[in-house]
Amino acid sequence: MKFELPISPQHALVRTTAAPRLMGDSLSSLYDKASRGLTTKPLKVGARASALPLREIEAINAARIRGASEDEIRALVNKLHAERAQAA
Repeated sequence: MKFELPISPQHALVRTTAAPRLMGDSLSSLYDKASRGLTTKPLKVGARASALPLREIEAINAARIRGASEDEIRALVNKLHAERAQAA
């Protein structure tokens, strides 16, 4: 019998190799935007693996869709990073 735990989207992680497809970007663009504060920084999930929380990807995508400015997206990214720190 196979046992599966339900994964809440709030806690789902997306590997950095897959995240750009969800965001309409390339991998190099993802890291460039992270360095400029326009997307959250990937989390290390293993020795050679990184991921982004799905809820953060969705929040940033929603901001882009509604036409948020770069400053508004930076503020959102700062808020998301602060939420990460509080959850730890």
